[in-house]
Amino acid sequence: MKVAIMIDSLAIGGAQKHVRQMACGLAGRGHRVVVYCLNDLAHPVYREALAAGGVELKVIGKVKVLSGCGLLEVGWALWRDGCDVLVTVLFVSTLFGRVVAAMVGGIPVITCLQARNINYSRAQKLVLRLTAGLTDLTVTNSRNAIGWAVVNEGVDLRRCVFVANAVDPIEPVGPGPDKPRTNWSELGFPQLEGKTVIGSLGRLHRQKGYDVLLEAFAGIASTLKDCHVLLVGEGPERAALVAQAKRLGLERRVWLAGERAETRPLLEKMDIYVQPSRYEGTPNAVMEAMTLGRSVVASAVDGSSELVVDPSYGWLVPAEDPQALAQGLFRMSNDPMSREYLGGRARERMTENFSGDALCSSCERIFTGVISAPLNLQ
Repeated sequence: MKVAIMIDSLAIGGAQKHVRQMACGLAGRGHRVVVYCLNDLAHPVYREALAAGGVELKVIGKVKVLSGCGLLEVGWALWRDGCDVLVTVLFVSTLFGRVVAAMVGGIPVITCLQARNINYSRAQKLVLRLTAGLTDLTVTNSRNAIGWAVVNEGVDLRRCVFVANAVDPIEPVGPGPDKPRTNWSELGFPQLEGKTVIGSLGRLHRQKGYDVLLEAFAGIASTLKDCHVLLVGEGPERAALVAQAKRLGLERRVWLAGERAETRPLLEKMDIYVQPSRYEGTPNAVMEAMTLGRSVVASAVDGSSELVVDPSYGWLVPAEDPQALAQGLFRMSNDPMSREYLGGRARERMTENFSGDALCSSCERIFTGVISAPLNLQ
């Protein structure tokens, strides 16, 4: 099978990690896979991983996409290579891919729905509805996103399937002579040595609800004097979060690590993982934290509620509720035994239910079905 996967950019992010897992997994099973990056941005971590996995990467670039030359270039490549299926990820790639496939003709299109895209403008939703008929199948990683997409993006419920995200096969790094645990000083945060660290990994964007987290932490910081917050990621809300932390008197208790290509050492050292998002797909960062045995406090939205399906796996709170979030963080910070129990249960759930093999098997089955019966898969 010849599979083309198209994504807006290969910046550090959950959708990009999902593409890397799918592309390398399918290539490892003997399929030919090409990833098209429409933006100029292709982070080295993904370039190297795709190359090592036997996946071809083609960076089209903004200029070609905006000028229309990219349509011709990609269309010609898909026709020349005899592409069997085109998978699109994120907004621009979905529109671009639908148009390209329609130009070439005969190439089934699978659209990946990553979240309830409540940040989309009316124009974006309209153009998605108008072109929805060009998608043969929508694959979503969050069941809670399906209904929203049917109403707002024109997704056909009869041609929509759920496929869970996957976690990389990693094991927690325990202390010992062969695998010493990295300390906070080596990670660049000596001020966190001996502290209880509440951490989160994600883009500094309003979606992630980090402003809610800071409001929640402000309410318990004076009581939990040894607690600190660490945010790992970069984005447009950095300046606002820095200003908010200063206004709340938390400038020596809240730390921004910036973008990190390698996040496992930081996740390993966090005592509590928090995901206060306003909306999500299935957050890879939560999955990674659970895989590493971290206890989780998350807002009860979309894919997060599908991961923390009962209290034995973590603590869910209403979105945009600083008081409820503060209560969850306070309880978890004061109960190391519960953190250890929840972390162990979370690791078991990830290991048993969210493997890369399961993701690739689902993709193979779905892609084969679409190829054999485009626009007729029930």
